[in-house]
Amino acid sequence: MRGSSASNRHFGWITLATVALLACVLSIPAVSRLFAFMRPTLPMLLAGAGVAVVSLLWFQGVTWGFGRWRSDRKLT
Repeated sequence: MRGSSASNRHFGWITLATVALLACVLSIPAVSRLFAFMRPTLPMLLAGAGVAVVSLLWFQGVTWGFGRWRSDRKLT
């Protein structure tokens, strides 16, 4: 039971640290000019949201699968 909530908590901390690091890097003017891309269009935003949803579902599926695999191993 501890495994899935601990995994989600660690995933949240990693996400928060990544966003904080990106914010720090982009606040440096010389580096922020490297990330001056064109404005995202609606298909680009939808593709990004789709990739995010698929990756989160995959992450949760792997977590569920490992938990199920562990419980199956204990029974045999």
